Amino acid sequence: MRRRKKLHNGLLVVVTIVVALVAAIAAVEIVLSASPASHIVQTGERAFGAERTLALREYRPSTRLAFAPPPIRSTHDENALPLYPIVTDRDGFIRSEMWHEAADATIVFLGGSTTEGMFVAPPNRFPAEAAALLSKRTGLKVNTLNGGRSGNNTMHANLLLTGKVLALRPTAVVLMENVNDMGTLSTYGTYWNASSDYALVRTVRRPIETAFRSMRDAVIPHTYRAIRRALRRQDDRSGAPERAASVVPEAAIPAEKSALWEHQYEMAVRQFVGTARAWRVHPVLMTQVWIGSPGERGDPGLLARDRLEQRGFNADSFAGVHARFNEIIRRVAQDEGAILIDLARAHPWTEQETYDGLHFSDAGSRVAATIISDTLGPWLALRSANRSP
Repeated sequence: MRRRKKLHNGLLVVVTIVVALVAAIAAVEIVLSASPASHIVQTGERAFGAERTLALREYRPSTRLAFAPPPIRSTHDENALPLYPIVTDRDGFIRSEMWHEAADATIVFLGGSTTEGMFVAPPNRFPAEAAALLSKRTGLKVNTLNGGRSGNNTMHANLLLTGKVLALRPTAVVLMENVNDMGTLSTYGTYWNASSDYALVRTVRRPIETAFRSMRDAVIPHTYRAIRRALRRQDDRSGAPERAASVVPEAAIPAEKSALWEHQYEMAVRQFVGTARAWRVHPVLMTQVWIGSPGERGDPGLLARDRLEQRGFNADSFAGVHARFNEIIRRVAQDEGAILIDLARAHPWTEQETYDGLHFSDAGSRVAATIISDTLGPWLALRSANRSP
């Protein structure tokens, strides 16, 4: 008992000293900050304040994750997996099983969830499958890197291109974006927004905030995730009537608003092509597949009718803007001399190949890889022949 009391008293002394020290430091900070000279920064000193950075929306490098698919994923595919793994390399790209240490060509794919292929078995994700098909078709050692990430738009691809892709000196870089640009521009009106998820410019967290988050993720990561899920479900239930009341059943997009979106999208795509060319990387543009709103088939999903209407779209207006964005891809490719892979027109896509009207199933992803191989194969073979001594 005496030993326990002694230990308690010692702990109390330590806590008292720590609290007193923190209070003293805080008092000194208050006094110094009130000084007229507090705003003066002398040569060699660092100016304090919030730091801002350009964001790379990527998976954390060297990470292994597993994702549970939504119910709609198995609606048309009885072979859907219960969990889909995503494993990243040291640069944050989704890893492919086939990799050549000394490749003849390297192709980087950038885009959103349709490029990422989260709910496609890893060997069947079209960047990985395309590598196998191209290597077999050309006899070359072809590596591909999957830089897709759910939610990314073309401006995120531009940041990734500049921030990490160009450093790899790839042979070509492939862009497939459309719907995420539509979502960003219809929601915020611009790529430069303050969204916590999609903003291009981010404010760096203060050290104390970073320390707290790191401690939370190290000590109670699963508890925190469970709490977040519970709060999200509660928010969805409480907000449902309000969201339903705001839905416009026959939403239509004013022509001037659509034209503004299209202009920004085109400039972002042209920036992508110009940046790649400036660094002697061949740009490749792909159109995006969309076969209709799943809401028309009674299926829930990302592009279900109610979700479209919350963004001010109906099935017709969404289809119209999506088609015009694809036309922009075709026009920019022609204007700039970029390779065009016209996925949208190259194949009569079915519900079995796009499980929610937009995202590929395993079968659809393999078809996309074949189309990519049919387009890039002859180009890679010709490039290799011209480079031969």
